Parts: sequence; structure tokens; C-alpha cells
Amino acid sequence: MRGVNKVLLIGRVGTDPELRKMENSRSKLNLRIATTESYKNPNGEWHDITDWHTIVMWGPMAERGEKDIKKGNLIYVEGKIRTRSWEDKDGNKRYATEVISEYYQNLSPREYAQKENSSNSEQNSEEDIDYNNLNASDKDLPF
Repeated sequence: MRGVNKVLLIGRVGTDPELRKMENSRSKLNLRIATTESYKNPNGEWHDITDWHTIVMWGPMAERGEKDIKKGNLIYVEGKIRTRSWEDKDGNKRYATEVISEYYQNLSPREYAQKENSSNSEQNSEEDIDYNNLNASDKDLPF
């Protein structure tokens, strides 16, 4: 039997994505998303655990993502986990675990994306955006 490497995440984008053109002229987009899990301890107090995930997109998906995804967006990502290693300048072995995206969907309302992408002179500060109120309705979820 073969193994399965499948990741499904819904989380908030932590910084604006970074698009790079590789030597072979292929596009690569890097972004980080946060997922938060809540639980109640035996004393009845709620606690949150936040995990940060590095997402990598390639090719046309990367180019579309660079235009479509902004800091604070709620996104759904499907992909697979990859761990890569390299030696740093001091000769130490380093590792990075990433989610290689095979599909994504921006779950933030279109008005939010348009507000963020507007090119008028009026700039939005972080205080103007209510990140807790950007939840997608159930009908917008891809599953």
C-alpha cells in the first residue's frame, strides 16, 4: 500500500506573499499562514494554540496568488508536506518543512480584497480592518 501526503488548511495570511522568478523563469510564491486551535482546560478556561505554516505555490498559481492573496486574508490551501535540507554558510545542516500548494481558495470577502487592492490615495491602516469579522459563510467553503 502506498502512503498519502495530503494537507488541508484554513488560516489567516500573516504577511503579504513574496513572488520570485526562479532561474528557469518559473514563478514561486512564498507565504505564511496561521491556524489557531482552541481548547478548554480542566479549569474551564479557553486557550488558543497558533501554528504557522509556510506555503509554497509554483507557476501560474503563484502568479495568481500574488495578485489575489493579501495579509489578513482567510485562505483554504490543499497540498502536500515537503521537508528540504541544505547546508548554511557555517556548514550546519538546516531543514525547512513547507506545504506545497496544489490548490487554494481565498475565503475573504471580495469587498475586503478590493479594499486592500484599491490604488486610491486613501491607505488603510491595520486598525481599520476587523480581522475577526472576515469569516466566510459555510457556502463559501470548498468542502
